[in-house]
Amino acid sequence: MDSKREFRTIQLGALLHDVGKLLQRGDFGSSLNVSGKHPEVSARFIGLYRKAFARWVDVDLLQSLVQRHHEDRRFFPPELLAQEAPVEVRHLCLLVSQADNYSSAEREETTSRSDFKTTPLASVFSRIQLSPSTPPRPHFYPVQAALAAETVFPTTQATLNPSVTAKHVAAFAQELRTLSSIPDQDFRTFYHHLLALLEKFAWCLPANTQEAFPDVSLYDHLRTTSAIAAALYQYHADHRDFAAAALRDVTTPKFLLVTGDLSGIQSYLFDVSAIGVGGVAKRLRARSFFLSALSGAVAHKMVHDFDLPPANILSQAGGNFYVLLPNTEHAQTYVKNLQLTLNQDLFINYGGELFFNLVAVPFAGAGFNCYNEVTAQARERLSQAKLQPLAELLQTEDGQWREKAFMLPGLGTKSRTYCASCHKLPGAHPFEEGTLLCPICYQDTLAGRWLTSTRVIAYYDHEPQDAEKIRLPAGLWAVLAPALPRTPHPLVALQVGTAGTESLTALSALPTLPLHLGNYMPTHNGEVVFFTDLAKRAAGKSLLGIIKADVDNLGALFALGLKDHSSISRVATLSRLLESFFSDWLNHCLAERFPNTYLVYSGGDDLLAVAPWNEAFALAQVLQQEFARFTGHNPDITLSAGIALVKPRQSIARSVAEAAQLLDTAKDTPAKGTETAKNQCAALTEVIKWEHLPRIIKEAEQLATWVKDGLAGHGFLQHLLHYSRLYERYVAGDTSGLKYLPLLYYDIARNLCRPGQEPVYRWASQLLSLESLSIRHLGFIARYAALLLGTKEA
Repeated sequence: MDSKREFRTIQLGALLHDVGKLLQRGDFGSSLNVSGKHPEVSARFIGLYRKAFARWVDVDLLQSLVQRHHEDRRFFPPELLAQEAPVEVRHLCLLVSQADNYSSAEREETTSRSDFKTTPLASVFSRIQLSPSTPPRPHFYPVQAALAAETVFPTTQATLNPSVTAKHVAAFAQELRTLSSIPDQDFRTFYHHLLALLEKFAWCLPANTQEAFPDVSLYDHLRTTSAIAAALYQYHADHRDFAAAALRDVTTPKFLLVTGDLSGIQSYLFDVSAIGVGGVAKRLRARSFFLSALSGAVAHKMVHDFDLPPANILSQAGGNFYVLLPNTEHAQTYVKNLQLTLNQDLFINYGGELFFNLVAVPFAGAGFNCYNEVTAQARERLSQAKLQPLAELLQTEDGQWREKAFMLPGLGTKSRTYCASCHKLPGAHPFEEGTLLCPICYQDTLAGRWLTSTRVIAYYDHEPQDAEKIRLPAGLWAVLAPALPRTPHPLVALQVGTAGTESLTALSALPTLPLHLGNYMPTHNGEVVFFTDLAKRAAGKSLLGIIKADVDNLGALFALGLKDHSSISRVATLSRLLESFFSDWLNHCLAERFPNTYLVYSGGDDLLAVAPWNEAFALAQVLQQEFARFTGHNPDITLSAGIALVKPRQSIARSVAEAAQLLDTAKDTPAKGTETAKNQCAALTEVIKWEHLPRIIKEAEQLATWVKDGLAGHGFLQHLLHYSRLYERYVAGDTSGLKYLPLLYYDIARNLCRPGQEPVYRWASQLLSLESLSIRHLGFIARYAALLLGTKEA
């Protein structure tokens, strides 16, 4: 058999090996018998689509792979066992079986049997436990097509409605028929569309309903099995050894986990000046996109160069990715050369401000039993690599400096005018008012303009023609298209925010996947709204709120929270759900409830957003509340945030640094009257627990209303700020701060006794209690009220 055809069959067989578990939950149509064990149904399914699959793969082998991917004689008869397969295909059945076992390395079988038609997918967040407290209440996902917006939230409903699931399967069948009938597709294109289709329909179903806690998505099990099988096949093909003993060997490092990310992101992203239409807001969006596109393009280039399926990109979020490769000598050399090529380009064109880190960790099949340890090792090596930036360019192998490497020609000539925006590189492109921009800043202005209408992002490893494109390092390109890209042969085409709903029609000729991207931005007449205009939409003071938030203890959640259940498929499920919350749901939330918010970046586990200052506080509260609902109110999974209030023309780098410092404070400093940090918000010089923030803001709003209505004076507001500072002194151990008590008592008696002032009197009186929540956060209350009033006290 042609080796390429055999390899494609392995990829597809591993991806569809458990498709019977999906089909058995409903009526696929009278043409398919869904009774019996799931491998039998999977094999019948292949037979039903024999003509379509025969265009790319060996259908007889494909049927054998999906029918014989088990080796346990306790549960399966001989005709379904890999070791009983015909000799000529037995080694390939054993390979897929091994990949299936690796993907579900720690699967828990139970003696009790569950009804697979009514068993829902449990939330993986309900499994996570860091503290010895009572485990969180289990939550489950209803059957819904496409993981997006409201579908990310699990419920306590522990059973599925079989009729709803049957309709779900029927919808899958209809879309699959459409996909299989599209003519002139190559295998890569078909695989991408099929993967998108499985994500849409299999994400909400458990891979194994007979587990005590079925929290691994069927989609994630299918895609990781395909990824493992593809890498495993290439490893054994490289060694020309498909013997059963070699295939079952779990101690030889056959796999290479490659992780990559960019360093220098913060300085590059926020070192922008307000040049040209759209100013800082538009250019921030462009730079944020550039960083995301570079990471994505590198990951897709990697799997494309190895002829691996997109499933081998195990995760990609926040500029970081994990890719599974075979551990061959070629693969290790490739990773080193790719990093060198990327950094040479970045060094020459970006002056060393950005550099790419690629780390490859070899591991054996036994590593899938403790996959969290493999990823921890990769992260540790990545951290070490960041301590020696650009070492491969600037140093020799024996550690000596390459002095000439530090001289970059063309970056500092007297005969050319420097860029009017970054002031670092020579200006080359004429822009507004006779200014010149360097190629990088000029590209920013173009990308910022195009992104407002972009619906499809396509990556290329050659320069595309007749397209709105941006150049990426190492010969990579990104096309930003409002619909179908005109240039053929991309590495991948990514649909922004559609979850693949149009991929079978609009993009049937291109390898297409849905892109979960946090990219909301307020626009007016097709242009990004200026930060100065956003500030004018604030209540009271014209200020911006810079929100920086992320998940607390994320490393511990992955490394310790899953305990002995950190299989590659479970980690994939967890990563994908987090990415969906911080992209799909957040985009939807901003569009529906906070349209004045500019999302600088969001993905993985964190976000940075800019909004009118008072809306920033409202958004932060909704974010925390909905994140708690998303995680099933698991007390061990929390979020912290810092909110900096800044003038709209203040340097964005300085503004973000202030928000980052506040986020660090929220994570490190317990709120007054509490003992633990994290799970809180820092803003206006205060740290406040999330559960207290709504009450504190409500009191601030009420105080502003009283001052506005004349029930309390501006002088009283100034006094409250003074009392808050005295109370802070007392909290710090200076008992002289207690003099706020007689001062406040006198203030109440003298100024709050007129008819109609009773509510103000009652509120002010409870400030006399040293344990009052209001006195603890009086500074925040007074400052927030002053901001609403737009007074100088703010």
